[in-house]
Amino acid sequence: MSDPVADTTKGTVALMQPPSASVQQVLSSALPARIVLPKYLPDTPFSLELNSSAHTFLLIAEQSFNYDILGVHGFQAVGELIDQCDCYRITYSDLEAAVVALDRLVAECVHD
Repeated sequence: MSDPVADTTKGTVALMQPPSASVQQVLSSALPARIVLPKYLPDTPFSLELNSSAHTFLLIAEQSFNYDILGVHGFQAVGELIDQCDCYRITYSDLEAAVVALDRLVAECVHD
């Protein structure tokens, strides 16, 4: 993990170092297939639900720091991304349950 950076719009954040296998594949391409919007809520049962494309579009646009700068290009890029992905939201308090669900979504992509 990197050193924490305090006082961002998302609170205190830190970055994870990618696995070396990922770094070695930096020139490989992949197409997006899933967008997952996670939300941690203490003492909340795990849920994985489909999320509408429209709602996902709005959240991505809202959370992209350069969306408004890119104008129509940003709008088109987010639209193209949404068009090729299934959109989900995960609510969790148990990280292990979330990881299992994400692993399942990835495995489904490999078999699609």
